[in-house]
Amino acid sequence: MIKHAIFTAGIVAGLITTSAQAQDWAGAYGGGALSYGVGTNQGFFTFFGLLSSQYDAEVTGAHVRGFAGHNWYLSDTVVTGVELSAGFGEISGSGVGGNPGQSANMTYGTSATLAVRFAYDAGRALPFISFGVTTTEVSSSYTIPALGPIERDATFRTGTTVGAGVDYQISDRSFLRIQVSHTQMDDIQYGLTAFPPPNTGVSLIPQVITNPSYSDVTVGYAFRF
Repeated sequence: MIKHAIFTAGIVAGLITTSAQAQDWAGAYGGGALSYGVGTNQGFFTFFGLLSSQYDAEVTGAHVRGFAGHNWYLSDTVVTGVELSAGFGEISGSGVGGNPGQSANMTYGTSATLAVRFAYDAGRALPFISFGVTTTEVSSSYTIPALGPIERDATFRTGTTVGAGVDYQISDRSFLRIQVSHTQMDDIQYGLTAFPPPNTGVSLIPQVITNPSYSDVTVGYAFRF
């Protein structure tokens, strides 16, 4: 995440330096983007509460996003706005459990974010920071030797998202965007779940996913209305 932020900050600084002519960023806009997400998630599951097996799952993946928002001027150079976006795709990965043969898989799917943005009008460039609430579809599975994979039902979880980036006007009615963001959710705890047939009733295993989070790098294009 730090490397992504430094990279984006460099691009922002370069774009601001080359932006001289004042622009009007007020009004509505909408567009699409491509994002690539990465994250590291930890978790553990237990057998009858007696044996705990921990794991780390590295998640990566690309997804497409649509976004729409509206900007207002608070002063000659300070801009604020609200934005709604939705992502479609998967950020997923697997990790090896602490006991032989055990593994776990994590997947972040469809998501929606409502964010407030604060920006500085630097002419053609509009560097911004954002703070929002994100709802993400989360699913997981784990494999126990001799019992096979155990699938958890997908569920939507809500967390916070912070981001930074820059919009850069390429015409009077269109602009490019580059942005980095980080989404953090509370720990996810699954209750006791029986194994599927033919192992139903053999054991009941609770699972806890700690630090569910991921970071995105996004490049997009939008029209101003």
